[in-house]
Amino acid sequence: MNIQLACENLIFWDNIAYIIRIAEALGSSKVFLIGKSVETYNLHKKKADIMSRTENVELIQCELVQDFIHKTNCMQIIAIETGKDSKNIFNLNTKQLKQNVVLVVGSEKYGMSTELLNTVTEKYCIPMFGINRSMNVAMALAIAAYQFKKCIN
Repeated sequence: MNIQLACENLIFWDNIAYIIRIAEALGSSKVFLIGKSVETYNLHKKKADIMSRTENVELIQCELVQDFIHKTNCMQIIAIETGKDSKNIFNLNTKQLKQNVVLVVGSEKYGMSTELLNTVTEKYCIPMFGINRSMNVAMALAIAAYQFKKCIN
């Protein structure tokens, strides 16, 4: 099974750099930058590239959600998103997964757009045990990606 990563409308370049590093560590070949993430990355490309290792990871820029859907082709799109209808990531059922999966996270401030949420096949969240309802977007994607990898292997 192949796991790719995606981020939509990220505001902070360092989160994009962390996600690229996570992809490299996982052996993922692609990171999809959607919406504002494209602009954020391009404005801070030099810093993000220094902080991450991009030579083994293809960065695919998608200005619109439709571009992302088109470029992911037959991949199963899975949201890592807090929400009432999100399943606990630690109860992951790999039998429902396709061969190619893309895990996507949304903006640090606003989460995922409704347009993108309407395209996902599954939504997973990381349970929170403290006061906070969420965690850093790159950290959340790392935890989710490693949980997927663990369940697959």
